[in-house]
Parts: sequence; C-alpha cells; structure tokens
Amino acid sequence: MISRMSSLILLFSLVIILQCQNSISKPDVVTLTDATFEHETQATTGSTTGSWLILFKTDTCTHCTRLISEFTELTSEPELQDDSLDNVFGIIDIDTNPKTIKRFQIDTIPTFLYLRKGKMYEYVYSSRREGYESLKGFLLDGYKTEEEKTIPPPPGLMDELGKILIVGLNALVDSAYGNRGTVGYAALVAFALICMSFGAFMAKLILDGKPTPKRKKN
Repeated sequence: MISRMSSLILLFSLVIILQCQNSISKPDVVTLTDATFEHETQATTGSTTGSWLILFKTDTCTHCTRLISEFTELTSEPELQDDSLDNVFGIIDIDTNPKTIKRFQIDTIPTFLYLRKGKMYEYVYSSRREGYESLKGFLLDGYKTEEEKTIPPPPGLMDELGKILIVGLNALVDSAYGNRGTVGYAALVAFALICMSFGAFMAKLILDGKPTPKRKKN
C-alpha cells in the first residue's frame, strides 16, 4: 500500500514539474536592439537559439501595434510548439536601431523577416494578407515558397573604423576650408597623412592575406 502511494505521489510530482517546465519555457515576444540582436538570434552562426520571426516596426505604426498582439497569441499556438520548428518571436524598432535596419536594408514597415538555419525569408505583408492564420501558415510551411536569402553579416571592425575615419576626414576638410593660413594648411597635411596611413594599412592587410607561393623542388 505504501509503495503504491509512493509511486502515485512520484508520478503526480513529475506531472507538476513537467507542467511548470512547459510554462517557463513558453517563448515570449523578445524586444531586440542593435546591441542584442546578434547575441539573441545568433543569425550568422545558424540561429542556434531558434528560428526567429522578427517584426520591424515603429511606435507610430498602427498596423504594427495590432500585429504585436497577434505575435503574443502565436507564442502559445500549439501547432507552432513543435521542437523541429523551435520558433521565437522578436520585435525591433527601426527608429532607434539604425545598424540593424541598415544591415537588413529595411525601408518599409511593417516588415517581417524569418531567420531559420542560417537563411532568411520575408513574409510579405499586405492588407489582403494579414492576420493570425496567415502568419501561422507562413511559419508552418509557407516560408518555403518564398525566396531564400543569405543572412547579411553584422557590421565588422573594418566597417566601424571606416565610419570613424570618414567622420574624422570630413571634420578635417571642413576645418581646412574654414581656416586660412597655417591652420588650414596643417589640416590639409593631416588629411593627407591619414589617407596615406590608411592606404598603407589596407595594403598590408591585403598582402598578409595572400598565400605564400610554394617553391618547386628540383
């Protein structure tokens, strides 16, 4: 009798633990930013954190506000909880995250991108193709009929250095044209030296990247 009671208690406890685990692991809509996008999605490494459906939106977009509520409903849709899908839902504001917007070349809102296994698919939003069921169908298998694109890489160190260099050079040119005499000439000389240094640096990178030719044995 005691053994049977112990087994029932153990079984009941396991059921409670599983229910709690499911409720904890249920995905929410994740707010992404320039600083967190790559870390959260791991887009360029194959999306090991899941397959991400991301809504690019603005606070002033009325369509986006309605779609966010549908996003919340999709997170608890039983058909989308299959382990093989592993869907995660994210939103990102285009007004405050210029780097990610430029990376994915977002020029209209709302825009949906589906990042799955290192590839990118766009859900083309329109007034005739909106709503909960349309989004669900896209995630289940509708994305397979869309054009498969390679996910663009995040901005690298050279991109950031290039931007800093351009800003600095523009400031020097403005200073040169805005000043006469010694100050203006000094700014132009500094401009020329920076250009030469950057050119030499880039040339070294290119030469270092070339393989050393192997000598033929006699």
